Amino acid sequence: MKAVSKMGALALLVSGVVASLGAPGCGDNDSFTAVAVPGFTIEDLSSAGFVLDISQATDRHVTQSPTVILRSSDKAELTISKLEWVARPDRLVIAGARSETSCDPSNGDADCSGGAICLAVANSKCLGTGLEAPFSIAPGLQHQIQFIVKQGSGQLECPQAGASVPAEYKERYCGELLIETNAQNNSGIVQGGKARLYFLTDGNSGEIKLEPQFVQFANAQAGVSQTANFTIRNSASGPLTVFQADIHPNSEMFSISPAIPPSQPVIIAGNEAQSFTLTFNPPGNATDAALEFSSTISFVSSSIGITSPKIILEVTRDAGNAPRIVIEPDSLEFSSATQQIITVSNFGKATGQLTGLTLRPQGARPFYKVLWNGVDILANFPTQRPTLPRATEVDGEIVPSSIELVVEFEAPAESNVSTIGELEIRHNDTFSGNKTLVDLFGDEGEAAIGQVAPFQFTFPAGQTNQERRFVVHNRGSDPLIITDVVVEPGLGTTGEEFAVSTLTGTIAPGGLLEGTATYSSAVNVRRSVAVRLVSNSVGSQDDMVLALVGQPVAANPTLAVDINPSFTTAAKVGENTTFTAVESSGTGNLAGSNWVLLSRPASSSAFFTGTGASVSFVPDAAGTYRLSVIVPNGENVDAQKIFEFTAAN
Repeated sequence: MKAVSKMGALALLVSGVVASLGAPGCGDNDSFTAVAVPGFTIEDLSSAGFVLDISQATDRHVTQSPTVILRSSDKAELTISKLEWVARPDRLVIAGARSETSCDPSNGDADCSGGAICLAVANSKCLGTGLEAPFSIAPGLQHQIQFIVKQGSGQLECPQAGASVPAEYKERYCGELLIETNAQNNSGIVQGGKARLYFLTDGNSGEIKLEPQFVQFANAQAGVSQTANFTIRNSASGPLTVFQADIHPNSEMFSISPAIPPSQPVIIAGNEAQSFTLTFNPPGNATDAALEFSSTISFVSSSIGITSPKIILEVTRDAGNAPRIVIEPDSLEFSSATQQIITVSNFGKATGQLTGLTLRPQGARPFYKVLWNGVDILANFPTQRPTLPRATEVDGEIVPSSIELVVEFEAPAESNVSTIGELEIRHNDTFSGNKTLVDLFGDEGEAAIGQVAPFQFTFPAGQTNQERRFVVHNRGSDPLIITDVVVEPGLGTTGEEFAVSTLTGTIAPGGLLEGTATYSSAVNVRRSVAVRLVSNSVGSQDDMVLALVGQPVAANPTLAVDINPSFTTAAKVGENTTFTAVESSGTGNLAGSNWVLLSRPASSSAFFTGTGASVSFVPDAAGTYRLSVIVPNGENVDAQKIFEFTAAN
């Protein structure tokens, strides 16, 4: 067996989650009789070999992206008669069916059986693994396959390449999958209705990662130098050569140590990193205007990925600025057009960046593309992230920068398939929780979409009469009707330690319903339940689940949480307000805090969730608001603080 570093890359090929979509074959009204034959295509793949980064597999099971789509492309039913591993690393598996068995990722896969694994996601359920063939795909429809690299330490063991492996893949070979069907056609990598897909490592090249991708020098003054650190990380097993680092504009105000001149390139070994110091040294005669600008550091390297990544530099005389990301609209429907626009704007005085996209549930994913500059960044998010320059000010008015994302929708062939999904757009605006949600309604029109926030409470076990507050938000455009509350006990418990308030009833579109969860037990052992709200919500079922955990602790937690607002007596309607969590015992993890708005005035439609030590919020109506922050500590138990405030015109 060949040994490949745990930080190496793998090729992604095919998996086992089924979704049906597409268009029925044409020709139903043909005036002549023809023999229907099956057709087989693998969409969006121009090569049989793939290279993926699996560096995070040392910490958790890693779901690989993109998925592989097998399409039945002609008028007869396509049968996938064989999905056969010719060779593979032991830790590479195909995702199978998700069970209803809850699991705790901190226990590894111990809560699962039969080869199932426990993914580190909210409300984790055991996920089966394994090949599914044979199976059939109706004309015009598709089958999706997704891979998972299982958690492991040390080396990822790659099998030896056989004699039939193409020469261009032999040196980087790390596995092979054979797909056979009842088709006979040729289409791209499909030949005679068959395809072979090859897993590839990164070979002898490194891959560059920059940490961070944004550096700000605040409180800039003429003649006063400042320093900041950044790291160049090689996330592949081969060596990485950094040939050059160029700063533009205002390069004369910056220096990098150790230097990266073209004559002396920096070589970073596989899976290693090197730190650098960036010094900002403005001249003593620099004007105020000269201390307000943006620059970039561009790197030229031997990276197998993007060869000229950038670090954005911001210089400002102000006391530190931040991006302020606004994404509009918050929902899209496609009954009248198959393309809609999302506008992402930055109203802040620092550069904004998009950091990732996720569309849930998985079943809705095949119906959508999100295009930026003509590229589907939902399928492959770019290494060089979409960037929004800081806002400018003209005649006293803030003028934001903005970009447009084009969302494309393809309706499924079958009318009983749900196309409703939730697009999570992640960004670097910490005050809004680093993410914004956009609901996608496909061509289905109005629907109810429920969300429980926060989705988990962890009580210190062995203590009685503990209470937490949460809220159910209807993000949809139809009334949300909760018909039942089902408590699903975890392993080793009947669930009697936990209780929730009455939650059945109807929530208007955009409305909120506040609830109470309690825990009471004198026994210091771990207990857990999942509280599932049965409703007409068409969103992800996990969004309507509240996880409650009693976590054993070594001693009584001393978390003492409070909230400091940016106002003195009252917030002002229409103006940004900041709330900061504080914890006096010093044991709280403020960066891991979770925020949610619990209630608001009757005339308000505001709602927000967020993470981090601080959040910002703009009241939209006068009256009383209540918000909650949950702060965890080092033993993974949490404390809640509820803050009530008034907004005035």
